Amino acid sequence: MNSIIRMYCFIIIMSVIGLISCENHLKMDVNKYDCLKAVQVAVKHLENGSIQLDDYKIIEVKNNLFNSKGERTIQKWILTLKKRDLLENENGIIGKGGEIFIEVDLSNSECKIVGYGE
Repeated sequence: MNSIIRMYCFIIIMSVIGLISCENHLKMDVNKYDCLKAVQVAVKHLENGSIQLDDYKIIEVKNNLFNSKGERTIQKWILTLKKRDLLENENGIIGKGGEIFIEVDLSNSECKIVGYGE
């Protein structure tokens, strides 16, 4: 029961962070709910994997406006997560590396890790 409550709290927090990160997209007339859905799909996917979500913070959510063929699409999103311990240290310096790059395709709700930071 406690883990279920924790999971829902994490989804809510990640959704709020996603909305804040989506602020620039709202100015471009991109649907804010698409941005939120991209964050939710990524969180759901990562919860089923070996990544401890509490160890990471979303630092960027970006709408990939063109696919690899140069065709216009607004269905693909790139999320960047960074290890919290590299962000929250005593000396105020952001640590190098520790990122996870995630691609979310809203057309089919697919999510995959496409890279890692140094």
